[in-house]
Amino acid sequence: MRTLTKSFLISIMAIMIIPFNSIQADEQELIRTAKQYIGTPYSLGAMNPSVAFDCSGYIKYVFQQFDEDLPRTTDGMYSVGESVSKGDLKVGDIVFFNTSGSGVSHAGIYIGDNQFIHASSSNGVTIDNINGKYYWGPKYIGAKRVADFDDEQQEVVQASMESAGIFDDLSEDHWAYDAAETLYDQGILEGVGNNKFAPKQNVTRQQVIKLLMSSEGFDASATAEDVGINGQLASWAEAEVASAKTLGHLDYLDGAFNGEESIDRTEVAILMSNVFDYNYSGSSEAFPDVSESHDAYESIMAMKENGITEGNDAGEYQPDKTLSRAEFAVLLNRAISK
Repeated sequence: MRTLTKSFLISIMAIMIIPFNSIQADEQELIRTAKQYIGTPYSLGAMNPSVAFDCSGYIKYVFQQFDEDLPRTTDGMYSVGESVSKGDLKVGDIVFFNTSGSGVSHAGIYIGDNQFIHASSSNGVTIDNINGKYYWGPKYIGAKRVADFDDEQQEVVQASMESAGIFDDLSEDHWAYDAAETLYDQGILEGVGNNKFAPKQNVTRQQVIKLLMSSEGFDASATAEDVGINGQLASWAEAEVASAKTLGHLDYLDGAFNGEESIDRTEVAILMSNVFDYNYSGSSEAFPDVSESHDAYESIMAMKENGITEGNDAGEYQPDKTLSRAEFAVLLNRAISK
């Protein structure tokens, strides 16, 4: 038997190692490239990283950086590559959803740990969970593999994501972390772009209604025009707000909707009592700063009686205080966990 020389063995090893390292590098770069556009706005038909993306434009642009020429539409992307079962997804697979009620209408790039990155019509480029109970999970229809990456590197990327937490500005020891994580995993809660949650930012009327209706189910085809809503209302919350009005949850409002207004604890109590059908039986002790003559007394007391709020350290409800995104996440998580 001929003995292989040391130099020959090194040459063989080099040939074996180069493709492996190349795949690893490609995958790491794919994740970095995809995430660097987080927060870029959504616009139908757009494929410009300095302006906006739509969902297929974003995917096509990212993969172009790696010499992968994909079709321009989600339908076209769904017609290429190798079909992949949900249980066999790998980093870099393209995942598809039916958000319109008719065939493939949305897509994103799978990045491990049940997460995908995509150009969302509500938040621009963002990260969501493919198994979101109330939205993405039911709308998932399949996946295609147009590039293959190394299993070991996928584990590295996934571990890195897990150690980083769900949002860059919400550490695991934050008092609202568990609530935000639960709502995020269920596909109810999203960030504000750039992988941020903005826990101290005031929550707005339309944000609250969108989250409430997403947690309970809503008519996705409803529009503001259908139900006569006027006033400031973002397109990403239109169906939820219109559905809420149709169900009578917004009967307390008088005048223009003004969705960008910060919401106070009185209005949150009214909305949550309406959506979750809370009623006050009179068995709980009143808050010292909410008299029986208060317009929302029964709604506020129903929140207390149902264990959604306990008041501050002094036992006060503070009905005129605005809510932060973190505070509302905790209230909503309590409500849907019951």
